[in-house]
Amino acid sequence: MAKFVNIKLPDNHVVDPTLEVLVNKLALAHPGFTFGTKGFNDAQMMRYTSDSPRRYGVAKNYDNPDGLKFVEELNVHCGVEFLGSIGLEAKYKRSDTKLAWTITSWRVDNGRRGTTTSTTKIDVAARKFKTTFIPRNMDEMLSTATAEIKDGFHGAYRTLQRPIDRGTFTPSSSKMEKYLFNQLNGVAIPPLLKYEVEDLFTSEQYKKARNDYDLAEHMESREYYPVLAYGHNVYLMRSEHVGVEGSEKSIAVLTEFEQLTDRQQSQIAVLQLMKDNELVNDIGFRFKQDHFYLIKD
Repeated sequence: MAKFVNIKLPDNHVVDPTLEVLVNKLALAHPGFTFGTKGFNDAQMMRYTSDSPRRYGVAKNYDNPDGLKFVEELNVHCGVEFLGSIGLEAKYKRSDTKLAWTITSWRVDNGRRGTTTSTTKIDVAARKFKTTFIPRNMDEMLSTATAEIKDGFHGAYRTLQRPIDRGTFTPSSSKMEKYLFNQLNGVAIPPLLKYEVEDLFTSEQYKKARNDYDLAEHMESREYYPVLAYGHNVYLMRSEHVGVEGSEKSIAVLTEFEQLTDRQQSQIAVLQLMKDNELVNDIGFRFKQDHFYLIKD
């Protein structure tokens, strides 16, 4: 098996022989890309590795005397950017079964198969890889991140609202209706019901849930724009938010921290101290350590 410095696998793991035919070709043609299991979780490691290679094609009569683990799917990165994955799948026919190489990338649009395409021809696979595994430009990077940040933001504020919306802490609706009816109509509230309802609404647990709900409601009503940390003290955002003039349309631009407004510097500084998926009143939202959603003034 050929060794390439840009094919990175855990110890005792090797590329499946059929996949290796394609991977070696791609690793040689694209030395700036890395091929490996980076980004795999435990479930993916189990799914894409086995004690024996796929038993078709070049691996039909392959033995495994050294107890190796064979990897049949690899993630591809350019630096820290994830470009997609390549792997294997079986093509079943009446007469025989063949292995096809799969190409998965956000740039692929394959109808029902979504972002995955496959072929049994290595030249076609290599050509498809070349045309789809292209690092994002700044506009693509910001657009992709914006969609992720928005999803994270909606998830965060819905999590804060959920206990109140679902009535997690409140008594049954009939008890609440009776309490309100009696109170609004001057009817004495039974002592046990009065204690149960008032004890709940004055508890620290309910106060926190109420405050979280109000924060989420307030934050949902504000306008935001995404900011990405692009490197040391450098940030990626849309031109209209950094006062770039002379452009007819919004474009993604890189801006040094010192060039940001005092307000933007303060927002980013606060969000850098927060946890992921955290909302900060009148500041913004931290999706992860380098993805921020700043409130517009």
